[in-house]
Amino acid sequence: MMTQTPIPLLEINDLEVRYPAGSFLSRLAGGPREVTILPGTSLSVRPGETVGLIGESGSGKTTLGRAAVGLAPVSGGTIRIGADTMSTERGRSWIRMRRDVGLMFQDPVAALDPRMRIGTSVTEPLVIHRMLEGKSRREKAVELLRQVGLGAEFADRYPHQVSGGQARRATVARALALNPELVIADEPTAGLDLSVQGELLNLLNELQTRLGISFLMITHNLAVARHVTDRIAIMYLGRIVETGRSQDIFAHPAHPYTRALLRARSATRETAAPLTGENPSLAARPDGCEFHTRCPLATDHCRVAAPQGRSIGTGHYVTCHRAEEVLAGVGVADPAAGKFLRKSTDMETTT
Repeated sequence: MMTQTPIPLLEINDLEVRYPAGSFLSRLAGGPREVTILPGTSLSVRPGETVGLIGESGSGKTTLGRAAVGLAPVSGGTIRIGADTMSTERGRSWIRMRRDVGLMFQDPVAALDPRMRIGTSVTEPLVIHRMLEGKSRREKAVELLRQVGLGAEFADRYPHQVSGGQARRATVARALALNPELVIADEPTAGLDLSVQGELLNLLNELQTRLGISFLMITHNLAVARHVTDRIAIMYLGRIVETGRSQDIFAHPAHPYTRALLRARSATRETAAPLTGENPSLAARPDGCEFHTRCPLATDHCRVAAPQGRSIGTGHYVTCHRAEEVLAGVGVADPAAGKFLRKSTDMETTT
């Protein structure tokens, strides 16, 4: 009997987000009026799974997470959460949706009001949505804090009186306050020591198992993604260029950018050529494949023709003209490590 793929809990299709470009004077002088951060991005999260959204700083990861909860201006596309399709206009549908989606901001200290005790901050969503019933506010705060491994005494402390790891746990408690089905975690381990990172990731895994929560984990840390995600989406200039099961992406990355990210986290040989150049400006996107200005495998075709997303395996999709060659190791010394050689004639056999 065939197993049906679960209906996504979060489904984003062709999402567009634009912001005004530069100053009023620069636009008056003929400069671009808008910058497109997300040019038509699609992503899904299924019930009970963790999806990692990975890319360099400035790639649009945080913008997508904020747009998914109505905190960034959406100019096109659709966002569906559960059975509800969100309007591009902010209104009551977004207010209802925020009961089902928790958000962990990138900076835990900034996410907690320095003037509020932690217990007050943690229960603030319940007050906003008028859902604090049957218990006092402090009782509920203590319950939420204990759920993330913090004692009752933390309810009475201020953010500056706790460590970075404790502040992050408090933001997890706040994200769980409304019993959400989905939590969007923006760089949850940023700025934490390795041991504290491990403790936090174990906590998130435990909460997912116990509560059945789905996670969209926004990160540039591939080690974190490998540890906790079921699927991975790689983002470059606001586009998803590769997506698939985590084990497939790490074992068989098919996009040159994915390979470059994997190479960057591992030791490289002297023969391995670095990924050169900087990200192109979002206000002046390259023609063709937008990665061609940094890609060691780019051809003339890549420079003029934008690739379309396509399947290269079960649940594995890539946006690259040369994906099959990349998978075969053309121009790559160690496919699993994602190391590019300067020339295909320099290819070595690895063991």
